Amino acid sequence: HMREVCMNPTRPCMLAFMMNGELLHPDHGYPVRLLMPGYIGGRMIKWLTKISVTEGEGQNYYHLYDNRVFPKHITSKDEATKHKIWTDPMYTINDRNINSAIWAPAHCEKVSLSAGKYTVGGYAYNGAGRPIHRVEVTLNDGHTWMPATIHRFEKPSEFGMVYCWVHWTVDVPVDLLKGCGEFAVRAWDDSQNCQPERPSWNLMGMMNNPWFRVKVHDVPGGSAIWFEHPTRVEPNLGHAWDKDRLYLTADGQLASPGWQERLKAEYSEAFKPLPLQEQPLDGEEYNDKARFLRSENVKKAGAAKASTMEISAEARSGDGTVNNVGIKMSGNVMCEHCSQRFDTEAAKKLHFKFIHDPNRHQED
Repeated sequence: HMREVCMNPTRPCMLAFMMNGELLHPDHGYPVRLLMPGYIGGRMIKWLTKISVTEGEGQNYYHLYDNRVFPKHITSKDEATKHKIWTDPMYTINDRNINSAIWAPAHCEKVSLSAGKYTVGGYAYNGAGRPIHRVEVTLNDGHTWMPATIHRFEKPSEFGMVYCWVHWTVDVPVDLLKGCGEFAVRAWDDSQNCQPERPSWNLMGMMNNPWFRVKVHDVPGGSAIWFEHPTRVEPNLGHAWDKDRLYLTADGQLASPGWQERLKAEYSEAFKPLPLQEQPLDGEEYNDKARFLRSENVKKAGAAKASTMEISAEARSGDGTVNNVGIKMSGNVMCEHCSQRFDTEAAKKLHFKFIHDPNRHQED
């Protein structure tokens, strides 16, 4: 880590040997772990035994070849090496980016339609000591948003910095959840940065923070709905809590591995990088694939396309070459100054008067 960061009084870098009043567990870095508030976990070194002070940046393999976000056109380790960006600090991950997630309802949780209201909730966080200023939930793919109540667990430091996650909740009528098909959350910080709507593919798959989306399904034969997260948290059903509130299949398994897992091929197709020559010229091809992930409805073949502007023959110009772009090529009369053609001599004279006549700025 840079000396300027470690010695920065606004960023209380520390060495931790206890957590929650107990010695660190080996999973958390026993005997000592470096803590850098606001940084990603990958920069908080575990199992610390010594600290070295050097003039240059450390050359540890994982420091150089991990925890980086490359542009979408960097699709392999060899590409990154070719462009010499492994050690470029512009692609290094240090501080976390803004993010939020939904934990209530849980994955595969079922809720009775007679419940009236349901308290949707989750967490949000940011990096660099920046506070979360608001959290919003949408039931209609971002057309309108419901502000959530934020529950904070710390006061800003003397430098105005905050590092703890916040919790958030919002009450939503169950009938609205039933009808929405999918709902999502996003967070904003004090600079009005907010989470993007869609993910951005990168080689290491890091720092993706799009809206967290949960799908809503009817429980077959029951007056209830169940919820599908992007993926599962617990490794198997044996680790699940409150199993009685979950919607399970007839053989006692979770109804879904998560919608991103279930739609893995379609998700990849919507956001994967493509060589330049394979990228569609019409961005709607990308949008259709992304929209499918929400509705899971295939666009019908032969569906009507948006009307295109028609250009009359009189208004067309050029002949397909760069030299004649914007020049009218049809007509019996040609301007000797610019090769523009006209249908009549009178039209050519007007063209000369307003374009080429050296006295055109003088009053008639």
